[in-house]
Amino acid sequence: MSFVEINKRYGELAESACCLSCGGAVNYAEPRPGEVCVDLGSGRGTDVLRMAENVGINGFVYGIDISDGMLDKARKNAEKFSINNTKFIRSELENIDLSDNIADLVISNCTINHASDKQAVWEEIYRILKRVVDLWLVIYTQPHKYRKNTVMTHGCV
Repeated sequence: MSFVEINKRYGELAESACCLSCGGAVNYAEPRPGEVCVDLGSGRGTDVLRMAENVGINGFVYGIDISDGMLDKARKNAEKFSINNTKFIRSELENIDLSDNIADLVISNCTINHASDKQAVWEEIYRILKRVVDLWLVIYTQPHKYRKNTVMTHGCV
């Protein structure tokens, strides 16, 4: 699925009631006060906002997504709940627009399957982590018979 297709599909879903956080990585991650966290494929920002509460005013959480609709919704949600220790960034996973060694924790839910170069994504995760200790991912997989079906392959909803 191309960037344009992903942007269109998830931009439309940004305003729906559909739950897009399919894996629940944030439930296991346990962000601590003062940490810097990153959510790859942050969508509407639900997990970012949850982590922002956990890391407190001395911590910070970045949401990374490529869907304009999702980023707009995430920013509105942060503003609605007066959460100021977040930033939502439009960036591809293969070239994350963050500094080296910035993150204490990285989470991702059913997002890496969208990347065209998964090795580059792993290298980017390694680059942004301060230490390779806290990485919580939910990888979306599908049976072989669905691999050519773009709805099944890219639809972790």
